[in-house]
Amino acid sequence: AAPPPPTPQSGGAASVCSRAPISYPPSALREQAEGTTSVTVSWSADGTITSASVRKSSGNRDLDRAALSQIKRWKICPGTTGTGYVDFQFSLG
Repeated sequence: AAPPPPTPQSGGAASVCSRAPISYPPSALREQAEGTTSVTVSWSADGTITSASVRKSSGNRDLDRAALSQIKRWKICPGTTGTGYVDFQFSLG
């Protein structure tokens, strides 16, 4: 399942207008790595992601990188600027 929209920390509530599907990193598949990466994200009023950083690591560098890579391709529905977080759950089961 796709991650939910960002949980606001400041600014207005966010809805995701478009998001790219996330790919499980091949190296994490080989290692059978699982975990949840929490990403802090900021967006502008036009919906552009302006920054993203790992808030809490999954414990696997490749899963964390995949979460950051995906969220940078999201588009938040235009409205207000804001900052929030998104949890990306990586599970093989």
